[in-house]
Amino acid sequence: MKFNPTALCIACATIALACAPSSVAQGTAAPLAKLGSTFYDWDALPVAPADNGSRRVTADGSTSTLNRFSIHATTLNPGASSHPHPQGHANEEAILIKEGKIRVILNGVEHPAPVGSLIFLASHVLHNLTNIGDSPATYYVVDFFTDATTSVPDQPADVWESAEKLHSTVFDCESLPATPTKAGSRRNVVSSPTATLLEFESHLTTLYPGKETGILNGLADEVIIIKSGLVVATIDGVSAELGAGSFYFQASRTAHNLKNIGTAPATYQVMKIVSDKTPRSPE
Repeated sequence: MKFNPTALCIACATIALACAPSSVAQGTAAPLAKLGSTFYDWDALPVAPADNGSRRVTADGSTSTLNRFSIHATTLNPGASSHPHPQGHANEEAILIKEGKIRVILNGVEHPAPVGSLIFLASHVLHNLTNIGDSPATYYVVDFFTDATTSVPDQPADVWESAEKLHSTVFDCESLPATPTKAGSRRNVVSSPTATLLEFESHLTTLYPGKETGILNGLADEVIIIKSGLVVATIDGVSAELGAGSFYFQASRTAHNLKNIGTAPATYQVMKIVSDKTPRSPE
């Protein structure tokens, strides 16, 4: 689904303070450009070939909440894995399965990850994803870096972190009970502090045709991924038409609205990220 060209132009030039990917590695002192709210049309994203499939890179920069924040999408060929061997990293990560048949290894234990699953990777967890199906498998990856990322112990947080903090988990989002709302329904997936975040929250929402969220003022950085249907997203007065697969980054303290403009229910996944840097008042 194509964006409204004018809206897309305004979104990148006006709302987004920086849209270009950054090559700055974790731990370097060079400052990252600050990301503003930005829409991403799945059909328009450039696809870079890789040995195990392909990759779509979108946002990579800093935000008011995070020292570094990045989003990309990986497609694995049948039988291919994300890494030659399980690996870990200090930053926490969230993965959303878009399509295909995925198996994930977390600290040596295999888990199925059905389509629609949300995988939370705690700091330094040894992990690997493999496409065990006979067609390509695609998933989104969202990385979080905070001040705490640089000082976490160099071992899986699942071992040393308290039970009050979120450990590595595979959430089968679409199997969770749905709570009816005036506009559709909502599945609450997770809301918890983590080793490096004050809160990581995710929910799966369905809007009926013609329904909308109403204007909200978010107090956190958010990633919204459209899983099905056709919607118009509006952030600080700038709108874009989004189809399935498309997504957007919504910076904290922005007024936003989402409306289903299609003839079928529209479903989208929200990830909210809060750190000790998240603004509590307008900047």
